[in-house]
Parts: sequence; structure tokens; C-alpha cells
Amino acid sequence: MRMQRVIKNLIGGTVFQDVPHIDLDKYLSGNFSGSSRVNNYSSKQSQLRANIGWVFAANSAIAEECASIELKLYKRKKNGDREEIFDHEILDLLKRPNGWLRGSQFWSLYYQYMNLTGEVYILKMRNGEIMDADSNQIPHALHVIPSHLANLKLGESREDSMVNFLGRDIPLDCFIRDINPDPDNPYQGRSIIKASAMVLDTDYRMREWNRGLFANAARPSAVLEVPDVMTDETYQRLSKQMDEAHAGSDNAFKQIILEGGAKLVPYSLNQQDLDFLESRKFSKDEIFAMFRTSPSIVGMTEDVNRANAEAQDYTMAKRVVLPRVRGLKELLNVELVEKYDPALEIDFVNPVPEDKTQALAEDTQGINKWLTIDEIREKRGLPPLENGAGAVLYRPLNEVPIDVIAEMTKPETTSQPTPETTPDEEEGEKSLKKGEETDEIEAIGEAKSVLYTRRARNYENLILRASKAMFNAQREDVLKWLGNALKTYPTASQKQKKEMLDDMADWEKYQSEFAETMKHIYTMIIEETGKDALEALNLTDLPDFDPFSLRIQRFLEAEPLKASKTITDETKKQIRAALSQGMMNGDSIHELTETVNQIFGYAAQDRAYKIAESETTRSQGFADVEAWRQSGQVTAKRWYTSKDERVCKFCGAMHNRTVSIDDNFYNKGDSMVVPRENKSDAVLNFNYEDIAHQPLHVRCRCVLLPVMKDL
Repeated sequence: MRMQRVIKNLIGGTVFQDVPHIDLDKYLSGNFSGSSRVNNYSSKQSQLRANIGWVFAANSAIAEECASIELKLYKRKKNGDREEIFDHEILDLLKRPNGWLRGSQFWSLYYQYMNLTGEVYILKMRNGEIMDADSNQIPHALHVIPSHLANLKLGESREDSMVNFLGRDIPLDCFIRDINPDPDNPYQGRSIIKASAMVLDTDYRMREWNRGLFANAARPSAVLEVPDVMTDETYQRLSKQMDEAHAGSDNAFKQIILEGGAKLVPYSLNQQDLDFLESRKFSKDEIFAMFRTSPSIVGMTEDVNRANAEAQDYTMAKRVVLPRVRGLKELLNVELVEKYDPALEIDFVNPVPEDKTQALAEDTQGINKWLTIDEIREKRGLPPLENGAGAVLYRPLNEVPIDVIAEMTKPETTSQPTPETTPDEEEGEKSLKKGEETDEIEAIGEAKSVLYTRRARNYENLILRASKAMFNAQREDVLKWLGNALKTYPTASQKQKKEMLDDMADWEKYQSEFAETMKHIYTMIIEETGKDALEALNLTDLPDFDPFSLRIQRFLEAEPLKASKTITDETKKQIRAALSQGMMNGDSIHELTETVNQIFGYAAQDRAYKIAESETTRSQGFADVEAWRQSGQVTAKRWYTSKDERVCKFCGAMHNRTVSIDDNFYNKGDSMVVPRENKSDAVLNFNYEDIAHQPLHVRCRCVLLPVMKDL
């Protein structure tokens, strides 16, 4: 191959028509010297040839990590804010710098040259030609030039400076040039390879020694002892015989036939030899230290656990990746973007992960001192707790002054006057004028809330355990499926991929089993709550609560199955979306496993608690209404909400709302609109079910009160 062809392939055109045919060997030959002289890696060519072994591992790991960081484009506004731009020529250039390399490949090459030679030359092309030095246009293509083929010829100014490329002087501003400044010469790059020359040369010679060791029989050579002095002829014959028949790993352990009393005495490794082999481990650590990384980054997991792996990832991102990507950002802004439009700016996604240990310590120390629960949840990307529960600072009771505690716990001896009520003569019902409340009703409402809360804890625990058991079983099924799916998924058709994703777990089985479990729990809740509701009426001649009524049986047939299907469908949707995207992105089995664990971990915690609370409230509300209907003495139901700072705007608006025992507060398809001061109206849509009783929403704490006939 000729160099002219290489350049043509590199830049996609015949730009250097006058370049003579050049043998690649002249430019790319030269390996490690076998002499005893120390290799100082002073030339760029020798620095590039050092990219083997531990150097290659460290260099590739750093380059790949840095090249994976997403670059973004912003436009600065006059007020200092930035607006992200998603469609622009510059973004296209960064993602596809030329017709031969993708963005990740191109920038990986850039980082590799920076590591190995300390210099990078990126040639700017437009319309198949080298761009003018003073052009402020966006290049059509960028090409990384092999560092050892480009040399800076420093002039009196930047405009006078040239880059000699294959014997041709090209203005420096035709290139985007980056360097790691050398303290000895700030206008030249400092190579990591050159800085670590002694370590690399030592490691190379140890590798050669080790290679010779195995090439000579996969073990140290032996000593051949003979009883008498050999003639030259005999010596030559035996040496040739041993080399041809027994030297080299292919001849290891072959039978040796000796004559004339000769003995083969194995040569054992002495302490010096063993120390020599052990020193290779130290040279490996030194090489990785030169690149400011660690062996675990390249997959060497010896003595690595989850804790120190996360710490090493954090250090890698902060000390190695971040400075390099920040340097590239500054380079592109100065040499490319600002020349075209000073208002534009390239930036990148921060590669440094959160220091979880430090963050947890800070949050633990700050909670309920200077941080609320909602502020901590916001830092974690979580929504605030419902009804404002996490927006206040809570103090332990033992931090409250004792006289305040005494006042708080003192029983009330007085009550507010009871407002007059106006019976509705025509309807024959006890009712209240709008806006009026009695101490009696308030007391009933509070007592009902307390009873619900006390009863609910046992019910919620049952549903919680059932939910967690289901999520954990589904997790195991999905993880088993994942190990097999990765082998066939990448090459499968779209139809096959869909079928594979549908078969991750036996969703119908889990849906059916969970519905059956919920039916038993619902039955217990309805029976106990219904009895309590009748007793609370405090009336004589009431029938016993019938837990086998037709309405209850219909509820038990429909509601558990509906709840189970909703829960299962949501889990299936989340898992399908995450794994489909992950496998399309080429995520490893470890990354996909972590994704599955995160989804089911959230399900077993947050979702399971929401399910337990909501379904308990739903079945309790139904039981109350059914018991009142069976009593024959209750003609209406009244919505009552806990009147505290945690009440949401929708529940607050429902307080005191009264409807007939057989009516819904809202029908399926309705919307609830709550006006807000100086803000747009808040809207709650009821798309899935009628609201005949609580809950109004997830984790609703409201209860219903009976409105009875005038006895």
C-alpha cells in the first residue's frame, strides 16, 4: 500500500496530488529495540508503537470512556441563560466527523493520540478541500491526522506557524491542534509514554524474558550433565539434538533419551527469578498510575468489591474523564464554534456519578435540620410526598420543651358551641347547611379516621407482603429469561423481539394468583369493616351485616382482578421498555441485570406501599357504603377529609360533599376542577372508574360518614 492511497482514503479525495508514492514501512516501521540501550520513546513513532499490553488496556479504556460522553450544543441568551439546540450542522459534524468514522470512533482516536503522543492534529475540510486558514465557516469534515506524520513549524506568530504534513507546509489554522503542554517546551506536547519511558522499557524487557522462558519449554531450561569431557563434535551434536527435539513449548514434556551416562538436571526458579516475575505486577500498577487509572477499569476485578468499584468509577470519572472532556470542550469552542457564531457553545453531560456515600451522609445529617424530606427526594429525582407530607421539618418529641408537651397532651374540657342544624323536612334526612359543621360530626369523623388507620395497618401489611412476593418472583423469572434472550435477541426480527419480550414471565399466571390472594384479603376487610360500620350507627334493631350479599360478591369477582391486571400491566410495560431500549443500545448483561433490579426494587418498595394503602382504602370504603345500605337507615353519604396541612387541594374541595347512598361523587369520564389563586385551575380526571367512595387518589386518607333518616 502506498501513502497516497492512505491519505485519499482518509480524507475522501485527492487533495495531495503532488505527494509521491511513499512506502508505509518507512513511516510506520520501527519496533522496540532489542539492544541493551534504554528506549526513551522520544519520537512520536516509538510512542505509538508502545500501544501494546498494559498501555493499550489503559489507553483504550480512557479513550472509550471519554468518547462516550455526549456533547451538546447551546445558544447563549442576553440574560445569561442557555437554550439547548437539537438540530444544527455542528451537531451533525460532531456525530459524524467524516465519511469513514462515527463520532465515538473519531473522538476515541483523538483521546488516544493525546495519551500516546501528547499532540493531536485535526484537519478541517470543506467541499473536499482543505479549508482556508481564515475561514469562519463550519467544516464539512474533520480528519484526525496520525500524530507522527505532522510536525509544528513555529513561526513568529500563529498566522506564520505551519504544520508540516508529509513534506507539505500547511497553515496551522487549517488544523484544530491540541496538546498536553510540555514544561520543557510549552509549544510541544508531552507524551505519557515518554514520561513513563523507564517503566515501559522495564516492562517490555520483562515481557521478553517471560516470553523466552515459555518459548524454551514453558518452564526454565535444564542442565545436561555428562561424566566426561565432550569433544567439540559430541557437544555440537547434543546441543543440536536438545534444541530440535526438546526446546520450545510444542516439545514440552517429550521423552528425552540420553547416552554415555549423561543426566538431565532440571533448573529450578531461584528467589531472584521469583522476585523478577513478581516485579511485573508492580510495573503494571506503575503504568496504570501513569494514565491515572486502575486495573479494575479494564476489567481486572481482583480484590474488587461493589464498594471500592463504585469508588474507583467515581475517581475515574472525576480525575481522568472529566478533565479530558472539559479540555475537548474548550478546544472545540475556541477553534470551531466561536469562529462561526460566538453565541453558540458546546458543552457535555457531566460524567461524574454521584458520590453516594457522601451524599447519603449529607442527607442523613441534614434531614429535619435544614433539609425537608421533599428536598432530599428532589435531589434523588423523586416526586414530593403527596399532600405536602414531605414539605415540613419534623422534630423529635424529646426536643420539645416539657411545658409545651404538657400543654399538648392536656385533655380538652371545653368544646365549641354546636351550630344549629336545619332538618330537611321533605327528604326526612338529617343534614347540614353548606359550610356548617358540628362538634359531633367532627368527633365522628376523627374517630372514624383513627379506626380506619388502626384497622388498616393489618390489612396493608397483608397486601404489602403479597405485592412484594409477586414482584420478587417476577424479578427472578425476568432475570432467567434475560440470560437466554441476549443470545438471540440482537438478530431476531421485530415480530420475534415482541414475542420474546412478551414471554419474559408468565404474566397471566401472576395476575391470576395475585387476584386470588387479593380476593381473600378483600373478603376479610369487607367483613370486619362492614360489622364496624353497622355498630357505629348505634341503632337498635339493625340486621347483621351480610358479607355474602350479591353486591359484595360482584365486587369480589371484579375488583381484585382489575387491580391485579392494572399492577401487572404497569410492571410489564416498564420492564419491556427498559430492556428493549437497553438491548438496542448494546448494554451488557450486567447493565441489563442492574436495570431489572432497579425496576423491581422500586416496585417492591414504593409501588407495593401505594398498592397496599390504596386497595385497603378502596375495600374499606366499599364495605362502609354496603353496610349502610343494608341497615336501611342511611340514605346519603358524606365525604370527610383529614383537616391538616397534608390534605391535597382535591380532597380539601371534597370535604362535606354529600350525595345519595346509591349515587357516585363522580362518574367515570368526569373531571374535577379546583380553582387556584393566581394560578391555572387544578384538574383531576377520572378516566378509569366511578368515584362512589374513597380513595379519590393514591394514598388518599379520606373517609365517608353516614347521613341517616330522621328517627
